[in-house]
Amino acid sequence: MTGCYNSELVKATNDMLADIQDELFNRAKKVFKENITTVEAYDELKEGGFVRACWCSSQTCEERIKEETGATLGWFPSKRRDCFYVARIAAEE
Repeated sequence: MTGCYNSELVKATNDMLADIQDELFNRAKKVFKENITTVEAYDELKEGGFVRACWCSSQTCEERIKEETGATLGWFPSKRRDCFYVARIAAEE
């Protein structure tokens, strides 16, 4: 009898943990979507928060953006390959 009870407990616990994980993920996803801003110009990045911008993913741009803004960069697939930072550098020259 003990073995049966333990397997039911393990299943119930696993199911509960999966539900908790799903709920936490969905909450985080909702907060992210509600608080993300799309920017086209580098100066807009300095406003903070979650920001979506096209970035070329070069090490040089990443280091300069981090130094100048303190931002943590992440990468999400995009068909666009332009870089709002490189465009800023080109505009300044």
